[in-house]
Amino acid sequence: MDQDMPSDNTIDRITSDSLNLFGSEVIIQEVTEEPEIPDDQALIQEESDEIQFKEEPDLQENSESASHPYLAIGIQLIRDHEWIKALPYLSKVIDSDEEAPLGWLYLGMIHLHLSNFEQAREYLQKAFSFERTRSISLYYLAFGEYRQSDFQKALTYLEQIPAGDIKNEKKLFLKGLCHFKLRQYQSAIQEFHELLISDPDHKRTLFLIAYSQLLSNIPEEALKNDDHLLELDDRFVHAWELKSRILITLERYSEALSSTKRLLWLKPKAYAGLWISCFHC
Repeated sequence: MDQDMPSDNTIDRITSDSLNLFGSEVIIQEVTEEPEIPDDQALIQEESDEIQFKEEPDLQENSESASHPYLAIGIQLIRDHEWIKALPYLSKVIDSDEEAPLGWLYLGMIHLHLSNFEQAREYLQKAFSFERTRSISLYYLAFGEYRQSDFQKALTYLEQIPAGDIKNEKKLFLKGLCHFKLRQYQSAIQEFHELLISDPDHKRTLFLIAYSQLLSNIPEEALKNDDHLLELDDRFVHAWELKSRILITLERYSEALSSTKRLLWLKPKAYAGLWISCFHC
């Protein structure tokens, strides 16, 4: 490792129960027919997890935006991270037209961001009643249940989304996370494996499938995925810790010690790394 290795404050932090529907970059170019599933970032290790979603709709204008100018204002406020200020404008959309699916959908999404889960569910279920927003509403209903740790209910919503209606990798990723949280590791592996077919360099998925494979007692496969992850990003702290654990399981202790040294170089106060080096190597 080079001596100018960055300090640990450059590494993704893992915080308990920290989930954001929208990340720091909210890009909404225009009011359009329906929003795209947001991009994801996830890092899960044992009982801690962080998931960040970035909303980046890339859709076509339609008559709804022209007939509901308040919708454009509401989405502009979302872009500016003015969630509370956006609410009255989006409320005016549905007050003037209860048949405006995007009004219901965006209100539900904002209430998810604000952790108002009951209200979010009410609005999203209304958006679900419209064909145009049915599948995307199911996704956000599932996401809301995930945030409330009802992983089985989240899976129920996800299973209702027809194939091809939303970006498949987003559905697969959230399904994999739910199975992981339920300790259904074989099912999680199946979802993550299918996602990796279309996106073999998805770093969070590589980490999660490797972790699931280790917990499923298939450490050789776990090592392959973790090594691929480290080829993509050799400063992924928790990938080094995971590799150390995998190598110990394989009784390759000298390699585990080397991996642990890399971990401690990146993060000197990594207690898991200290424990591994003291008691296993």
